[in-house]
Amino acid sequence: MNLLDMQILFQQIAEDTSPEFFDRQRSDTYNIINYLNNAIYRYVEKKYISFPTMEQNIRFIAENSNDLKDMIRKVKVGTFLLISGNQVSANDGVHPYTMPGGTDYQGPHGANSTVYHMPTDFMHFVSCHIKSTRTAASVLPTTSAQWQECKVITQDQAGRFISTEWNKPIMREPAILFDADGFFTVIRDPDHDAGITDLEFTYLRKPHTLDFDFSWMNGRGATVLTSAMVNKPVRVRSGSVVEYPTDGFPTRGYRSGSKFNVLSGYYPMYEFNAYSGMEVGYPGNSTDEISLATYMHEDIVRLAVSMFLDEAKFKLAQKATA
Repeated sequence: MNLLDMQILFQQIAEDTSPEFFDRQRSDTYNIINYLNNAIYRYVEKKYISFPTMEQNIRFIAENSNDLKDMIRKVKVGTFLLISGNQVSANDGVHPYTMPGGTDYQGPHGANSTVYHMPTDFMHFVSCHIKSTRTAASVLPTTSAQWQECKVITQDQAGRFISTEWNKPIMREPAILFDADGFFTVIRDPDHDAGITDLEFTYLRKPHTLDFDFSWMNGRGATVLTSAMVNKPVRVRSGSVVEYPTDGFPTRGYRSGSKFNVLSGYYPMYEFNAYSGMEVGYPGNSTDEISLATYMHEDIVRLAVSMFLDEAKFKLAQKATA
C-alpha cells in the first residue's frame, strides 16, 4: 500500500467511524501523513519490541523476521564511508569513534575495547559479530580471522572485563555494551592481538518517513543525480547493488538500503549514473510506501485514525474547560 492509498483509506475509515466529527475536524494531507508516520513507529514498537528484556525482543524479532525483512539491516565497519580526496561523507553505517589524529577511542574499558557510532536509524539491537585473530599464548585456543558473536552486557557487568596491568580478563566470547548518546562499545579478549579486523552489526531500523516528495530514480544520464541533491542523502533500492572502481571508493559498492551523501564535483555526482541497473531513492530518509508486510497496512491506518480522533477530541475537551 503506497502513501496515496493510505491517505484515502485514512479518510474512509475516519468518516465511517465518526462522520459528523470528521467533517468538522477534517485533517489536511500534512496532518494525515504525520499521524501515519507516528502510527507506523508506534505499531512496530508495540508489536515487536515491547517485551521487558532485550533478549525477549531479539527473540521475537527473529521469529518475525519475514514480516520485518525490509527493516532489519546488517552493516559492516567502513562499508558506508564514501572517501573522495580529503572529503569523507559518512551516513548511518557503523564506524569507530575516532579521536583527533585518527586514533580509535577505547573509552574507559581498557585497551581491549573499541567505541563505535550507533547507526542513526537504529531502533533495536539484533546481533553483533566481530572477526579477530588470537595468536598469543593463553588458556584459550588460538584463532585466525574467526567470527564470534558478541554477548550483550550491562554497565555493572562491564567492570569485570576491563584490561589493566593488574587485571587481564579471560573472555571466551566478546561483549557489546550500549552506552548513552548513540555509541556502543565492543570488548574482546586482551589476547586478540590483531584487534577487530571486521564487524557486522545487525539491527531493526527506524521506519522511513512517508513523504509524497519521495521518488525512485533509475537509468543512465545526468537526470539521475542532479545538483539539487548535493549534500543530501540518497538510498539504494532494495535488491540493487552499486559497484565502484578501486580508485579510493568502496570496492564492494553500496548494498540494499545503503544511504550516502552526494558530493559536488566528485565521483558519485558525475559518474555514479554511468552504471546500468542503478536505482536510488531521493530523499534518502523518506519513502512512499510502508516497509512492513502488507497484512499490517490496514491495521496501521486504523491506528493512525484512532490517534487522530483521540487527539482531536482531547483538544476539544481542553477548549471546552478553558
